[in-house]
Amino acid sequence: MSKPVKSLLVPSLLLMLSACGGNGGSGPSQTFTNSNQQTTETQTDTAIDERIIGDVTYLATELANEGDEAPAGTRLFYRESSSFSSQFQSDRANQVSEIISDIAGQINIKDIEIFLESNDFATDVLPSNSTNTLFLHLTEADFSDATFAFELSKAIYKAHRHTFIQTDTQAEQMISDGLASAFAIALLNTNTPNDLLPQAGSDLNTVSNTIDLTSNEPLPDDDFVPQIGYQAALIYMFDYPGSDPANLVSMPTSAFESYLALPLNHPLQEKKTTEELLLRTGNFPDQQSVEFITQQGRDNPGTYFLEGYNKRKMIALTFDDGPNNNYTVQILDILLEHDIKATFFWTGQNLNTNRAVALRAMEEGHVISNHTWDHPHSPTLTADDLWQDQIERTNDLFEEYLGFKSRLFRPPYGEITQEQVNYLNDRGMKTIAWSVDTRDWYTRNFYPGYPATTVEDIEQTVISLEHEEMIVLMHDGGAIRQNTVDSLENIIEHYHSQGYEFVTIETLLGIGNKY
Repeated sequence: MSKPVKSLLVPSLLLMLSACGGNGGSGPSQTFTNSNQQTTETQTDTAIDERIIGDVTYLATELANEGDEAPAGTRLFYRESSSFSSQFQSDRANQVSEIISDIAGQINIKDIEIFLESNDFATDVLPSNSTNTLFLHLTEADFSDATFAFELSKAIYKAHRHTFIQTDTQAEQMISDGLASAFAIALLNTNTPNDLLPQAGSDLNTVSNTIDLTSNEPLPDDDFVPQIGYQAALIYMFDYPGSDPANLVSMPTSAFESYLALPLNHPLQEKKTTEELLLRTGNFPDQQSVEFITQQGRDNPGTYFLEGYNKRKMIALTFDDGPNNNYTVQILDILLEHDIKATFFWTGQNLNTNRAVALRAMEEGHVISNHTWDHPHSPTLTADDLWQDQIERTNDLFEEYLGFKSRLFRPPYGEITQEQVNYLNDRGMKTIAWSVDTRDWYTRNFYPGYPATTVEDIEQTVISLEHEEMIVLMHDGGAIRQNTVDSLENIIEHYHSQGYEFVTIETLLGIGNKY
């Protein structure tokens, strides 16, 4: 099973990791504290590249020094600003790889793993954008020691995951190791040493039944144990098109637990046909056509989503254009009352003035994703301008206010070119559309023959277009949204009565939002 999965993972993973987290080219001067000299200097991005190389050397030297702990103040990467360039030239990446490879024989990989996964280091020293940069170095580097590169890749992946998932149950130990193996295999491609490739064994299911997934004890020393997480990760990625180790790095352990319990013969979910994927609401004046949006979804499997690909009774409520300190708050109150999680696609401009509302939404378990900075018509922008001025600018604010960047992007008005879809996918971003448009945004009679949308219209649209794994477009900002708020109770009551589960886009698509 590993070979077909590997072939699917490699192209998208390498393309995505080659630019994750960066804003390309040389950027403005930055200020940072040099951990060795303890002075503050202004540096260009070129100097920052040099600094990273110096820090990697310093870390490696400390780890090679007979296991001595690196000083608490050691910092691998520049961290005062999230907007620095991560587009490093391959010669710099190779320089890093040469430094590490040259001393590979002097360093115990376990020391690196323990150091990277330590709580203090993962949370205080290693922000998430640092391991994104490490991913980048690894994709561009030409390691002379493939075994060391494989183990180092795994260690870095697990350290990055630990910045999001700070539990240590046996379930998490297995899935973290399994995802890390899948990441390293895809990263190194044909250069992965054969003896490091996890192999399925007939006893995997038997062994998995002896493991207590909730225990915090170390995993038993069994030859099959490391394979359980790997096989679970592969089957999970088969079940969720578009998922890969990089975008699963922040996915909660609970998403994988059923796969861990039955790693070899976990039943694959029944998939929808291409013809079943469609935007079900009719056309409307001056809006992107239903036919065009539907075709984009069908033409870009695993990249552009109209709805979930599987056939589970799930519904994802999504709200655009907030946050708003009136309507968003009312929506959060209703969702909290019914213990429902939703997904909010917010603009940077509105987040900038409503941080408290955003923090509440995050604390209550909702997914917060990217909807540009100021809601432009995306096709009027170049792909690079859309990325730099709208998406990255908003993600930088997300990171400042909420502590993460978003991988999920919804284009305003549903307008996005194929070039932009490809450009964003190369940078790890998934485009999220919808299968039902409530038209709650149409609050006034702008067009003859099209009366303004009422509360009853919203309810009827969502209820009459019931289908499995539906994504519903609603709004919590941008204009008067009281009709949206007032429609929620009846929608929730109906779908609960039909046995549907309300979920986030993360859960529906099986793809992590945070990086």
